[in-house]
Amino acid sequence: MDRFSTRLLGFLSLQLALVVGVFALRPAANDRPYLAAWTSKYERLASLEGPRLIVTGGSDVAFGIHAQALEHALGVPAVNMGLHGGLGMRLALEPVLPHLRPGDVVLVSLVEELFLRREAGGDLLAQLVSSAPGAAQHLRPIDWKNAADQGHLYLGGRVKSGVFALLGLRPAASPPPYSLSSFNAWGDVVGHRSLDAPPLPRWTSGVERRQLNIDAGVALLELFVRQAEAQGAVVAWFFPPLLEEYLDQRPHVLAQITERLWAIDGLIVLDSAEDNRHPRDDFFDTRYHLRYEAAAERTKRLIEALRASDRAN
Repeated sequence: MDRFSTRLLGFLSLQLALVVGVFALRPAANDRPYLAAWTSKYERLASLEGPRLIVTGGSDVAFGIHAQALEHALGVPAVNMGLHGGLGMRLALEPVLPHLRPGDVVLVSLVEELFLRREAGGDLLAQLVSSAPGAAQHLRPIDWKNAADQGHLYLGGRVKSGVFALLGLRPAASPPPYSLSSFNAWGDVVGHRSLDAPPLPRWTSGVERRQLNIDAGVALLELFVRQAEAQGAVVAWFFPPLLEEYLDQRPHVLAQITERLWAIDGLIVLDSAEDNRHPRDDFFDTRYHLRYEAAAERTKRLIEALRASDRAN
């Protein structure tokens, strides 16, 4: 075997070992991490009968909407599919499609970054398939490549956490609210309700006046709307919670996104960016995650918007 073939075999063996390690080093039974909620969310989605309210997006949806309240107020079975923005726009939308049926209403809320980042990072993908193996069926070849290239970051973290736990330096279980136990049966994050909020970092990007290249992200959302319509479902958009200083510094970007949303045929736009202006005290630990009480108020506004929309009823 020549030198090139030897090196190629060694490289492929290492990549295979990383992929196998992702599945082999799964979290222990007492360490059900946040991303394990992927499984319970899709189990609930599949179990609900009749037309449903399906809310999807990133962690801003998980922390910022109460599907339980939507269901009780509107009398329609609901599920919160929001999980992690780092998984990208595609994994927030595409896996939902096979489950859609006539009469479903899909509520989509995506932060600005997801229009630019449609795919997930490899280390996060490794964490996802380790925590929720069923998600592996939705990964594309490029996802597996990224997971193999960057999966060592996740595996290293697992090994490090295990060593620290053995030494008694930190608990082995994932702490709330970033644990499976922080979700209720509807898929809402509620585990932070009684927790003290850490200091919220300042938003210091400065005023953004550039036009961003969001064409690919808009095209992916538009394709999702068309595919959902073909299955008899309706797709409605509502803006994510926006920190007031962030909103004040990015009016041009948000106006650009708003204009493109209104241009998508078949997409119902329920509100505006300004409708989702929130003070710093409304947020828990990042500018994406609302406190429990602020999420409850935001859910009430969404209920009112849905009741006022003829097409979403």
